[in-house]
Amino acid sequence: MEKDQKTFIRAAGMGDVEKVGLYLNKGINPNVQDQYQATALLYASRRGRIEVVKLLIENGADINLADDRKRTPYFHAVTFLRYDVVKYLADKKCNMDALDIYDWTALDAALMGHQLKMAALLKELGASANKYQSKLTTL
Repeated sequence: MEKDQKTFIRAAGMGDVEKVGLYLNKGINPNVQDQYQATALLYASRRGRIEVVKLLIENGADINLADDRKRTPYFHAVTFLRYDVVKYLADKKCNMDALDIYDWTALDAALMGHQLKMAALLKELGASANKYQSKLTTL
């Protein structure tokens, strides 16, 4: 991975809209991945950097590109309780039911983490559970 690519991904995670925009304007691939196959969008989603998330998607970032554990930006936003990012990604029609390497959906992860407020939001948005469907009755 080139230095510019690392800097771009790091800037996205830090929420540096200006620096991310400069790299995008210079033509960097918004879907560049690090050693964990994580993208700038994934790091921005995980850290709740909504303005960077919007900028990346507007510039062609793949909303469903997953990391080495098959977890998408949406999955990370869910597990790190980034409600605004979750709502935005769902509105942009991300795959809310993608399975990670353990065959969990993001809703499964919220249920197993006892994040009932997040799980209720995901259910409202139309997400499905794969392994822990029975726990949905508690919502």
